[in-house]
Amino acid sequence: MKKQTKSIQNKITKKSDTILCIPDLHEPASLVGALDFCKQVSADFGCNKFIFMGDLTDSYTLSRYEKSPNFNMTAVQEIELAKSRILHWYKAFPEAIVLSSNHDDRIYQKAKSAAIPSLFIKDLKSILETPNWDYVPEIEVNGIFFNH
Repeated sequence: MKKQTKSIQNKITKKSDTILCIPDLHEPASLVGALDFCKQVSADFGCNKFIFMGDLTDSYTLSRYEKSPNFNMTAVQEIELAKSRILHWYKAFPEAIVLSSNHDDRIYQKAKSAAIPSLFIKDLKSILETPNWDYVPEIEVNGIFFNH
């Protein structure tokens, strides 16, 4: 496990922690009511730690697969709408761990295939403006392994 992941893991290793795992949002296309549901579950169970299981964004416009002719957003429009929706999640869960995932990594795969050095690419934390969220490839907490 990488050193950074280990330090993040140390934030949530108390046996008394109650972790809410939040599944793939695929913003800007999350289910209506998903945020309210997660907030209610958190309140009902007294959750004090939060792990987003990846795919915060859908990044449909960056997919290698054929696009629907009915989808009329540009990549910029899609990420801006996703950011505005993720902001609501960020306000509800201001400190969280986010796992790496295939949809969130699409931009990095595109950059890699175009031989664009990582030096020129912003990380997802910067793109989504979520400074208090920790982004990790995977994490183990109290013997439970979390991975997208």
